[in-house]
Amino acid sequence: DFNKAQSIVKQVEGGYSDDREDTGNWVNVKNGKRFIGTNHGISAPILADYLGKLPTKDDMKNLSYKTALDIYKNEYWDKFNLSEYKDQSVANIIYDGIVNQGQTAIRSILRKVLNDNDISITNVNNPFNIKWINELNKLDQEKIFNDIKNLREKRYKSSKTFKIHGEGWLNRLRSIKYLNDK
Repeated sequence: DFNKAQSIVKQVEGGYSDDREDTGNWVNVKNGKRFIGTNHGISAPILADYLGKLPTKDDMKNLSYKTALDIYKNEYWDKFNLSEYKDQSVANIIYDGIVNQGQTAIRSILRKVLNDNDISITNVNNPFNIKWINELNKLDQEKIFNDIKNLREKRYKSSKTFKIHGEGWLNRLRSIKYLNDK
């Protein structure tokens, strides 16, 4: 359920952020990078893709929550087949990871989780493909949730900006709990 997952993200992704140490606040331009900021957790590169042009700081500052929801639903939830996960908690931890750590990071984490659970997946395979989601759905969901959470924490701790953002990231991650809905 997208709305359940988004309610978790909304708690930690507030309004406009102008943190110059956050790499998501910058977009690549011809001669380097341009600072734009983020809003509602939508990074500058994601907004640029959505708008089909280089956004301005004003574009970012004026980003409505309704537009942010459209981006989240289409570019995060639907694009990565998150409705296909049978466990809401697993979908939540993956969705939050895509939003905060990026799809490349979570793709790598999911490959490791599958391989660590004796499901052989290569670096070429897309773990967001329905085939691999179905394989993951066959496993112990609470264990999968905890495996993903632990790998996300490790990845945070290896980040170049962990000293600056680490406490907030870990608090965010710790706030996501496994809910046994059965």
